[in-house]
Amino acid sequence: RGARLKNTDNIYGIVLYTGADTKLIKNSIKRVIKSSLLASLTNSVMLTQFGMVLLLCTVHATLGRLTQPVTFLVSQFTNHFDDSLMSIFLQCLVLFSGFIPISLYVTLEMVQIVQGMFIHKVCLIVRKSPSGYTP
Repeated sequence: RGARLKNTDNIYGIVLYTGADTKLIKNSIKRVIKSSLLASLTNSVMLTQFGMVLLLCTVHATLGRLTQPVTFLVSQFTNHFDDSLMSIFLQCLVLFSGFIPISLYVTLEMVQIVQGMFIHKVCLIVRKSPSGYTP
């Protein structure tokens, strides 16, 4: 399994070893996903910030549910006041979502594109140099 022998009429052989060093087992191992230090650091910071926002929303929703709501301020603008725990949590999540800088990923990608263009132009300059040096 995993290997084929072609253009022969007969095959004689003995299987001596079928352990972890076979081609089929080595190719079935899940590979490690490589990422840069900056990308992994950014991901960990974003996860930490998201966890802090969830914690802040949970604390705020719990305290908001336990304390007496100020309904006279809310009733001026709406006809009803929903003070369920899930409603307060979702309102806090929308309000505190500004703490998570989603544009950071876009900025990092733009920086990588500009750096790639700069490296490409430097390679073109080096190839055209009068000293004769070409990388």
